[in-house]
Amino acid sequence: MAAKQTHLLWRISAAFVFVFALIVGVNHYCFRTYALDLGIYTNALYDYAHFRWNDAAVFKEQAQNVLSDHFDLSLVLLSPLSLLFGQFTLLIVQIFSMVLGAFGAAYWVRIRCHRVDWQWQIMLLFYLFFGVYSALSFVYHSNVLAACLLPWLLAFVHQKQWLKVYVTAFLMLICKEIIAIWMVGIALFIAHTYWQDKTIRRHAFILLLSSLSYALLVLYVIMPALSLNQAYNHYKYHALGQNYAQALVFCFAHPIDLLKIMFTNTSQNNLFDWVKIEFWVFIMLSGAWAVCFNPRYLYLLGIPLVSKMAYDDPAVWSIDCHYSIEFAPILVMLLAEFKAKWKGIRLPWAVLIALNAIVSIRLMDHTVYMHDYNRLRVYQKGHYERGFNLTPIRQAIDGIPKQAVVSAQSSILPHLAYRDKVYQFPIVKDAQWIILSEKDVVTYPLNALDYHVAVQQLLKDTSWQVVIQKPEVLLFKRR
Repeated sequence: MAAKQTHLLWRISAAFVFVFALIVGVNHYCFRTYALDLGIYTNALYDYAHFRWNDAAVFKEQAQNVLSDHFDLSLVLLSPLSLLFGQFTLLIVQIFSMVLGAFGAAYWVRIRCHRVDWQWQIMLLFYLFFGVYSALSFVYHSNVLAACLLPWLLAFVHQKQWLKVYVTAFLMLICKEIIAIWMVGIALFIAHTYWQDKTIRRHAFILLLSSLSYALLVLYVIMPALSLNQAYNHYKYHALGQNYAQALVFCFAHPIDLLKIMFTNTSQNNLFDWVKIEFWVFIMLSGAWAVCFNPRYLYLLGIPLVSKMAYDDPAVWSIDCHYSIEFAPILVMLLAEFKAKWKGIRLPWAVLIALNAIVSIRLMDHTVYMHDYNRLRVYQKGHYERGFNLTPIRQAIDGIPKQAVVSAQSSILPHLAYRDKVYQFPIVKDAQWIILSEKDVVTYPLNALDYHVAVQQLLKDTSWQVVIQKPEVLLFKRR
């Protein structure tokens, strides 16, 4: 029986890996991956693999340690893989993370709920969660790996395998500085769940204090020390206060105002009036309603939800990108505990799985928050093309020496990022080559008009030789 279950899990995973590869691989092949964040992190991998720190020069005019932007040490551990896979390393890691999370959820339900027969349903729920697809379409961010380690952490706690607990917690913490704050909620969840077990309760508080100490050290000491302005520059929750301390006080002192922030548009832009509501509809249909039957899961859900809905940028409130991945493992475990505890409420797995599938299809079809649907629609022709010929761009890339310093348009940069120096245009500095595509509508960080002006100036600049000038690609070489 166990062998059959294992084979079934691997067959399910193989099918979804194929779908995930179609999303991630085709997007990269069609130049729908960008300097932020795949290009930045791929360039960091190169530096780490060559035993040096990364200077964030990909997107910053003034060089500074990339850890001052996000304190992501997981890339250091992943960097040896880049010696084998180069620019494709993080694409592969992203897919592997999803498989890791699905098997972790299946393993957790087996040892926590004692239901071997539920493993494949749990795996399907995880793979069909809408946040998995939005994260894959964004390509890479390290909080995906942290989220997919969560069920393993909770399973190891249940089994009292403390070495594995602390190794897993460490791997989660080093993925991103904000994970340390989430880990406080995770530790409280563990303490609540196993309050009667003195040993687990003690380790939960060790985990809580360690995570809190790590957060304070990184946010208030290390990252400011690495930054040019000697400050932490990623606090973006100004609806709650001017810093994390004020935000914490606000959450407890003003619960009604916090509730309003969770559901209303705080951007002063009417275009985002329904973005939060859409997310709430998505997550409730995906299983968050079950928290009414098991409120202790609010320890796991609370911090990710508040940090998502109180963020300054409305894009983070949405169903897009990697901003919902933390909920994937939480909701599948929540639904499993609901079915295990409330046996009188007969809610078939098929219904739960179908709801998640419907929500994910809606993500790919039409949403309030507009995004590039071609990133996800593997069932349509538009996913496999960009509307213009990409061959000249690939040929131009092949003509650039492997060790040359390059300035590249955002969508081209990830294909050139695994090298010593690469800059997101219009940063040029000491670049020997510049490669652009006027056919590509993504001109970030410039707007379309400023981008066009910059291109015209380059064409007139006698210090640059025009090597290739086609509608699809412009390649310049410094004279």
